[in-house]
Amino acid sequence: MSLVDKAPIFDAGGPLVPGSVLPAEVKISCEVLEQAADRVGNQSWLVRLGYDVEDQSGRRTFNVDKRTLISRG
Repeated sequence: MSLVDKAPIFDAGGPLVPGSVLPAEVKISCEVLEQAADRVGNQSWLVRLGYDVEDQSGRRTFNVDKRTLISRG
């Protein structure tokens, strides 16, 4: 997945500075909408990105592998 926006949207005060190597890993809050599993048991989540962040196509919801999510708590 590729998200494109100005650096402050993703990383206020962090590692995204002029000359940074891209792509760079960033953390974006999201809301988990539902959980699903494929035929072999791999779990994924349907999430909606926070802060009105979108990809280049305007999408805000994505199916992501469970292992890529980090719990806040």
